[in-house]
Amino acid sequence: MRSKLALWSWILTIMGVSSLWVFILSGGLYFLGVSPNGLMIFTLVGSSLLGLIFGVVVLIKIKRDPNLTGKTHAIFGIILNILLFFYGFFLLAMGLFSG
Repeated sequence: MRSKLALWSWILTIMGVSSLWVFILSGGLYFLGVSPNGLMIFTLVGSSLLGLIFGVVVLIKIKRDPNLTGKTHAIFGIILNILLFFYGFFLLAMGLFSG
């Protein structure tokens, strides 16, 4: 039986990455003096946090019920969501503390 939370962890990762790409493609680079959109940062941090929580919950459920699949998806989702979460906080800090 496949775990649906592992799939949701990936969907939230894709949402975070897509908001990051929208930010990059729109020219939102700090050295050019363009600050990120607040909605983009909220989407990036929020989706990565939820994806991280879903991935951890999936790993706990898979440990209890070995019939569930999706362990690899959960692990990759956790890793990518951690990276996105810290990058979102980096963008937030840069936005708050820049001139």
